[in-house]
Amino acid sequence: MSAEIPIRTILYLEDVQTIKQDDIDGVLWKRRLPGFVPVALGVPCSDDDLERRTVSSGGHLAEDIGNSLRDLGFDDDEAIQWIAQDADALASQFAKIVGTDELRVRTEIVRSDACRKFHRDAVRARMICTYIGVGTEYCLASEEPEQAAIHCAPTGSPLFLKGKAWGDDQTAVLLHRSPPIEDKGAPRLVVVIDEASVYD
Repeated sequence: MSAEIPIRTILYLEDVQTIKQDDIDGVLWKRRLPGFVPVALGVPCSDDDLERRTVSSGGHLAEDIGNSLRDLGFDDDEAIQWIAQDADALASQFAKIVGTDELRVRTEIVRSDACRKFHRDAVRARMICTYIGVGTEYCLASEEPEQAAIHCAPTGSPLFLKGKAWGDDQTAVLLHRSPPIEDKGAPRLVVVIDEASVYD
């Protein structure tokens, strides 16, 4: 963890549980995806942002994510299975962080500058993983966005973030946003995991 950015970089997924420490605002698992995943998937042709949302728990999550990817137009079974199983492992660790396995999963293809302003989510915690395209950007809340040092989660590296509802005494230190991509023609495939109860 750097002195400036309260994000801990980990080598093993299980270490994501260190996000519970008071001095950490987020955890980044830096890794590389198997090369065949983005190549095999590609991105289905469309001009719009597309998404699928499901509420999943336990052993159904991998199946639900696989179905969501197919609904979005992906058709490579091996790559779909890899992402579905990977997201299931991420969800398992996320469930331990928030104390529930009832999770809301958003699988989306992003082509616009959605969520382009730096912000902090109105949730206890959130997991974001970009499987294709540019990863989530983040910076210190204490800096002006125009002058802030902007960092970017590498493609395939899951980012676990505390939100506004983490605790009453939780001070916003870290902000994040979707990277601006609209003018670059570089779509993203993103999986986002929250507690299902956030949406009740």
